[in-house]
Amino acid sequence: MVKVGGSLLLKGDKPDISFVKELVDSVVELIRKGKKVTIVSSGAIALGKIELGSDILPGNSKAIPSKQALASIGQIKLMDLYYKFFKRYS
Repeated sequence: MVKVGGSLLLKGDKPDISFVKELVDSVVELIRKGKKVTIVSSGAIALGKIELGSDILPGNSKAIPSKQALASIGQIKLMDLYYKFFKRYS
């Protein structure tokens, strides 16, 4: 199991593309060696904030409904980011 914190996925206010590429390359190498790998990834809320901009949600952005809204948008971005790099390996 590989746990990836949101702070590793972001470089400032953008996804850290080089980190994601290296992570995917390492995971694929482990899989090719016969290992089973599960990625547990944070970062959906942070990516949601980046996508929407910090001023888009009125009120308390730390409230559960606001976090859920950000995560729902960010999760799509997060999976798309992983997909782009894993796609190279089919």
